Amino acid sequence: MKKVLLKIVVLCLLLIVLFFLLSRPSTSYKKVVIIEKYYTPQSKGKAKGVKTKKSIPVISTPNGKAACLMEFDNGKILEMECDTYVQYSIGEKVKIKYKNHRLIDIRRK
Repeated sequence: MKKVLLKIVVLCLLLIVLFFLLSRPSTSYKKVVIIEKYYTPQSKGKAKGVKTKKSIPVISTPNGKAACLMEFDNGKILEMECDTYVQYSIGEKVKIKYKNHRLIDIRRK
């Protein structure tokens, strides 16, 4: 009888853990296409598009650094490190993970 009770307790604990894992908000990758890239050479609060030359306000400027942003076909404009920015081109299909207006991870398809 003790073995059956122990198995039931372990099963209940595993079900509770599974419930918490499934209830967390998912930050999965989204498949998108890069539409435009923005760069602010002097960080004056405006970013200029590479292809369209359109100016947009910078969402958040890092401490004295130039901001690099990308616009995707899902309507998001995300800020990222400039090293990552130069590795991707306009029209490229990528997978992104982001939080708020900051890019967490980007991968090629």
